[in-house]
Amino acid sequence: MAAASLVVSNVSALSGLSDGTSTVIVAHRGVFDSAVENTLAAVEASTQARPDFVEIDVQETRDGGFVVFHDATLRRLAGDSRRVADLTARELTELPIRQAGREDRIPRLGEVLDLARRLDQQLFLELKVHGRESPRYLENLIAVLRHHQALDRVRVASFDQEVVERFARLEPQVPAGLLVNLNLGRAPATSADFIIVNANSYSPALRDDAWARGLELYVWTVNDMTAVRDLIRDSVDGIITDRTFAARAEQQNIRYETGIARRLEDAVRRAIGW
Repeated sequence: MAAASLVVSNVSALSGLSDGTSTVIVAHRGVFDSAVENTLAAVEASTQARPDFVEIDVQETRDGGFVVFHDATLRRLAGDSRRVADLTARELTELPIRQAGREDRIPRLGEVLDLARRLDQQLFLELKVHGRESPRYLENLIAVLRHHQALDRVRVASFDQEVVERFARLEPQVPAGLLVNLNLGRAPATSADFIIVNANSYSPALRDDAWARGLELYVWTVNDMTAVRDLIRDSVDGIITDRTFAARAEQQNIRYETGIARRLEDAVRRAIGW
């Protein structure tokens, strides 16, 4: 009887499983299994998977420029202990960086914006705040976006709530989001447009709470394809992944599946915690 009730319950729940059309796929730092992360080559490689957005990390340099680089220091990719905040944009872009046997260089933000425009690719900009930003940090960033005609082609996000909400006030045309590393089931109070939560913190209850507060919900970094499938079925607004090709293929599989068997399998698996 219990098994039969479970099947009946999940058959009735099938209508709540998304067909995948509403979830966007975001390539995390570009595709870097064939290029160094956050480089022009990584952005260009990612477009072959046709993500909705490519995520890049943006930092301000000592002289008020902007480069695309993830870490606060150069140690991991350049073997250099200096901080990004201590160097000028020119100094940073002249340094070789290496990853998985490949070598490249750190690009300026403007270079990536121009490339994305040529590729007709939208971008997610994660603003990496190191604490030594200039007084007009956000105004200068917006000026760069405007100069490169990118205001309608980007979204921005940061762990720094003050930065996110100030950006939203300065440039309401660009959707702004708050990154949340740990969440216990409720969306944070914020005037941002969306939140990005760690995959370990995601739950349908959190999704529902975010939506009730008028927030879109993105989940990062999701590299397991069963998890990708479940999030797509849950209609989350976006998935940030290192495995862009695989995530896009999984989404296409869901879109083109026919019949009830696979949908029922997804519903039952999730109900009993597979």
